[in-house]
Order: sequence, then C-alpha cells, then structure tokens
Amino acid sequence: MRDGEAAMTDAVTILPLGTPDADALVAFYASLSPETHRVFGPFRRGGEAEIRAFLADTDATLQISWGLVAADGTIEGHAFFRHLDRDPPEFGIGLRERCHGQGWGRKLMVTALAWADARPLPVVMLTVFKCNGGARGLYTSLGFVALRDHTGHQPGDA
Repeated sequence: MRDGEAAMTDAVTILPLGTPDADALVAFYASLSPETHRVFGPFRRGGEAEIRAFLADTDATLQISWGLVAADGTIEGHAFFRHLDRDPPEFGIGLRERCHGQGWGRKLMVTALAWADARPLPVVMLTVFKCNGGARGLYTSLGFVALRDHTGHQPGDA
C-alpha cells in the first residue's frame, strides 16, 4: 500500500458489469498508475470509447465482465473474458494498487473461473508480464500453466 491509501475492507461486492457501469469502469482505468497500466492495459487503443464498446459487447454476451465494486459504486478491480467466440477466449484481471495483496484478486478470479467452469470453457488464455511475480504466483496457484513466451512491450517479456 502507498502512503495515504487505506486498505480495502469487506465493503466490496463482486458484480457483473454492463453498459450502466461504463462511467465507473472508465474511472477505474483512468485511476490506475502507470506501473499498473504497464502490466494491465487491456484498453490501450481507444480508451473510453473502447471500454464503452467492450461493455456493449458484454451486454450482447460476446464477453463477460465483473467488477470488484465498493459500496459507493467505485470499481476497485475488473475481471473479464473477452472474445468468447474464439478458441481460446482471453481472460484478464486487474486491481487498483490499494487492493493488492489482500486476497481480492483471488476472490475475483475464483468468481470468473467458476463462471468459465460452468460453461464449460475448456481452455482460457491469460497473458502475464514476467516482472509481475505476485500475479504469476496467483495464476499458478489457480491452475494456470505457462505455455510460451509472448511479446508485450519487448520480445519475450510476457
């Protein structure tokens, strides 16, 4: 946690997201630090327009999205499966920095993976940067395995 940031309490809920949540999801992504954007930036191309289009596709069941939502409606974390029409679909998860290390990422992932298991989605794809050791440990503990190196920002960095 950074100075001045409070730890998250249990006053958050994991909820499905759709177009009514667009402003809160845009604010979530705008609030992330440059360091977090470096390792979690699924909406780099179009910013707000891309996020709104993503949620419209969620309403059309082309993807699914959950938020870690505080009592005031602030989104503290986001998990999603996109490209459900592809094999494999892509999984993504990100949290505000103040939520790191408190178990919220695991809870959000368990919710998303339970949804995938109920479909069933036999395989999902998750890309993680090698420098993101905490996330890599979480993903491994939940059954993800490394298949190959990927180029995120530089060759072989993910």
